[in-house]
Amino acid sequence: GTLQLINGEEYKGEWVDNVKNGTGTYRFGNGQAYEGYFANDKRHGKGFYTWSENIYYKGSWRDDVIEGEGVYINEE
Repeated sequence: GTLQLINGEEYKGEWVDNVKNGTGTYRFGNGQAYEGYFANDKRHGKGFYTWSENIYYKGSWRDDVIEGEGVYINEE
């Protein structure tokens, strides 16, 4: 399903009991985006977060926080 908020944020992905669960993409109003796994409405598992075209992180998340193995790239 898709959720679009008035502030420009958008989520497209899987839901369970009206919360983000499974794979999906969340785009923030400021252009940043997260694509990956969600559990109980939080980033959890493997995911890809983009701050800008040249700054991004690919790796593990736990309860909405970067945790575990991953790669942070800053090409600016």
